[in-house]
Amino acid sequence: MVTAEGYLGTAPPMARVGDGAVLVAGLALPMVVREDEGKGVASLVGPAYVHGMMDGERWPEEEGELEWITLS
Repeated sequence: MVTAEGYLGTAPPMARVGDGAVLVAGLALPMVVREDEGKGVASLVGPAYVHGMMDGERWPEEEGELEWITLS
């Protein structure tokens, strides 16, 4: 897979264009999520490998930059 920002990686076979790769506190791997249009929730697709996101390189420096997502 290739993210919109140009990061390369691997995703679960069921991942599709438009899914998001998110960092989750306490997990070693980014997770692929799919937003349910119009519902304001996301479904977990599975773990991913994203080169450049694996060792905290993309983790926000300030807690105020973190966002909450709701999984369905």
